[in-house]
Amino acid sequence: MPPVSLLRCLFALVLVCLGGACSRAEPGPPVAPVSASPASTVTGSPSVDVTRIARDATWAPGSLVDHFGKHGNEGPWADAGAYDRSARDTIRTGRDFTYIDRTANVRRRGFYDASGNRFTSVTEDLRRITTHFRPDTGERSVVLLPESTYRR
Repeated sequence: MPPVSLLRCLFALVLVCLGGACSRAEPGPPVAPVSASPASTVTGSPSVDVTRIARDATWAPGSLVDHFGKHGNEGPWADAGAYDRSARDTIRTGRDFTYIDRTANVRRRGFYDASGNRFTSVTEDLRRITTHFRPDTGERSVVLLPESTYRR
């Protein structure tokens, strides 16, 4: 019989794999960033067209409802539609930065709206919304994300 610590490691690995499934990006062709206003850029990050991302980005099938179930009670979101609109508004109004997603271990584009303490993440190709929530520790949360380019 394997040692208990080995079983714990295997169990933890399975949990990490299962937990990261909802935030994993689907492969697709790379999309060149489109220039936008200076307000939507971050030092060291290419500029992006936040209006286009907010309009065109999609949630993975079923993940909007799943994420609303997980984070919906954190904000004034009456339903999944209001939650989705808040995520898209955060993309338009939040500060743009990049970071490494701890669960999926891939680069993401984040948008943080300090005035409303709202965070939205999209895949690196800017096509898929991966999450939206209100961080427990506000701006500090996005500053401390792995390899975060967020600057106060």
